[in-house]
Amino acid sequence: MLAEIREGLQPFLKQLRRAVSDDDIVRLTEIRIKRISAYNRFQADEAIGKIEEGIKQVKHDLKNLTPYAIKWFESLQEKYGKGRKRRTEYEEIGQISAAEVVSANQRLYVNREEGFIGLNWRQHEFVQECSILDDVLCIMADGSMRVARVGDKVFMGPNVLHCAVLSKDGDTAFYTMVYQDKETGKAFAKKFQIGGVTRDKLYPLAKSPGSRVVYLEVNRSEKEIAPTLHIALDGRSRARVREFDFDLRRVPVSNRSAKGLTVTRWPVKEIKRADLTLSAG
Repeated sequence: MLAEIREGLQPFLKQLRRAVSDDDIVRLTEIRIKRISAYNRFQADEAIGKIEEGIKQVKHDLKNLTPYAIKWFESLQEKYGKGRKRRTEYEEIGQISAAEVVSANQRLYVNREEGFIGLNWRQHEFVQECSILDDVLCIMADGSMRVARVGDKVFMGPNVLHCAVLSKDGDTAFYTMVYQDKETGKAFAKKFQIGGVTRDKLYPLAKSPGSRVVYLEVNRSEKEIAPTLHIALDGRSRARVREFDFDLRRVPVSNRSAKGLTVTRWPVKEIKRADLTLSAG
């Protein structure tokens, strides 16, 4: 009898999820005839079909979780949103800038020659106290400028001449710069303010790449700018007058991209302003 039942099950084995054991066949023989006769094959097929459709839908939803989640939340809104009174209360909270509350408990250092800034580098030159959200402005000897967020080690550019943490209100300083232009060989003087900048972008302050800054002064106000600079030219130049004063009052305050006014067409050796001297070498 068991063999006959097994033989009768053969056409349906592929539809089963596991192999039929002898114990399974024995349990079939124990089912009462009334239960077997009451078994409705069509209802069972319909139930199995619904289960298989459900499995397909679940697999589809798993592959498309975002649309499924949106649809689910929309159904919640439609079901519970209309005509339902809010049970919770809310109050408006004013926006607080993180930059206003973060502590200036870090120390900014600069490695001028290699062009790196960093936090807590005690072996390098200390710049000032800062916070982890501050931006730093650096001007390099080739006349380039970069602004970057402080970090453990950030490359700005080789030969840093000026390094400062930007104010929360932006940079309001006045800059006086004399640079030897690479393309023409002339020295130009300019006075400018930085204005708006994009973080991590390299800005040229000189007319052409490869130029050389021979004088840089940073002042808090326009009144502090030196009225006159004393210029000393390279002794190897063919200039007849190798030392002269240049009136900075002729130079207007402009934007950072301005070329500036011509100071001399000869190489500059040194520029002095009172006790401040910056050698061109």
